[in-house]
Amino acid sequence: MRKNLQTLSFIAGASALAVLAMAGIMASPSLSLLEGAGTTSDCATVAFSSTDTSLNGAVSSDTGYTASGVSVSSVSYVKALSTAGTGLRIGSSSANGSVTVAFSSSASLWQVSIDGAVYGSDSPTLTLSSSSASLSNGGTALSGSESTNYDLYYSFAAPISVDSITIAGSARFYIYDIRLGLFGGSTSSASSGQSAASFSSTSASSSVSASSTASTFDSSSSISSSSSSTSEASAAYRRIAPVEASGNTLTVYSIDGTVDRTLGKSSVSDSSTWYTDYEDVALYYQGFGSLPANYCYGTDSSAKSSAYATYGTKARLYTEYYTRTDGYMTAFPTPNAYSYFEADIGGTSAYAAGPSWNRGTYRLVVIPGGLQQYGADPVLFYTTDHYSSFQECYNYAGGWSGVFDGESTGYGTYATPTTVTLPSA
Repeated sequence: MRKNLQTLSFIAGASALAVLAMAGIMASPSLSLLEGAGTTSDCATVAFSSTDTSLNGAVSSDTGYTASGVSVSSVSYVKALSTAGTGLRIGSSSANGSVTVAFSSSASLWQVSIDGAVYGSDSPTLTLSSSSASLSNGGTALSGSESTNYDLYYSFAAPISVDSITIAGSARFYIYDIRLGLFGGSTSSASSGQSAASFSSTSASSSVSASSTASTFDSSSSISSSSSSTSEASAAYRRIAPVEASGNTLTVYSIDGTVDRTLGKSSVSDSSTWYTDYEDVALYYQGFGSLPANYCYGTDSSAKSSAYATYGTKARLYTEYYTRTDGYMTAFPTPNAYSYFEADIGGTSAYAAGPSWNRGTYRLVVIPGGLQQYGADPVLFYTTDHYSSFQECYNYAGGWSGVFDGESTGYGTYATPTTVTLPSA
């Protein structure tokens, strides 16, 4: 049943429109600053892929599902039909359908993934919504032939607290399971509907334990600091917490607390705010909670030509959210959640020199949920050699770590900086 995979990815602000990436066609959603991340990140599943033939036919409330990793109080359906081996069919030839999952207590979501398949030749538009929070995504169109599998990912830039979620379609579709990324240590007990087939999954969690100790870093400059007890801080490196913009202006400070420069809010109509310098882009993201306007979502030829048509040589690209735990992610301290994306930094004049180009080797890796050693502050790393080595952004003018090993060795060892408070920041 599961073949001809269609993967659709989404990035959404807490109440902003989520824009799809389907079959290689990508649009440009906004990115928002991740604040108040919970101290645990868990995975949960609500599965409808039953092999129980007794469930064949129409399903009623609280039947035909199995929950793992989260406590579900009820599941309700509109026009739903269960067929052993093919999951749950939503909708009929004469009416649209939906499935609503209600949680026993509020769930703090950072991602929702929906796995299913196209029914017949139907081309439904799927929507994700909640009665307790705004999850407006504008609808996602599916197409294909019978058995074409789809996998939809909704990643929220800030954790969203919901009591329930609803998946609805404008035509018939199959749904196999709903996978949830949870913040905040949600209940992990399993629950199941009556006569539901057994389902097993592994729930991974990563708890944060970061206590801080106060100290005096430099009495001559009256800078106080705190450092994480989870790893030894290096006196040679100092970082500050991200500085937030005030209105349409971000003030960039030097380490001594004086003002180095300001960055204006980026807009499509003002080319002077199309930032490309790696430090400007990093500090802009920290200050405004989004990338500059000249950053466009996607990395394929269509995304490049579209971006170039609007921004010319200042066009830049950023990727979908990734959740891998291997590769260069092993070079960084433990994140609060493995959810991150990459933003291109041109690096050479060949980047965006025309409507098609090679992305090159210069990137910012953005971890919106931050590192355990800092709490919930977003963290950015810069690479000039395609992940072989990195530097960490310390959130002030000229504030970067030394170069340390990424996917290659010989560059240096990562050193935990001391977090300081600037006198005038």
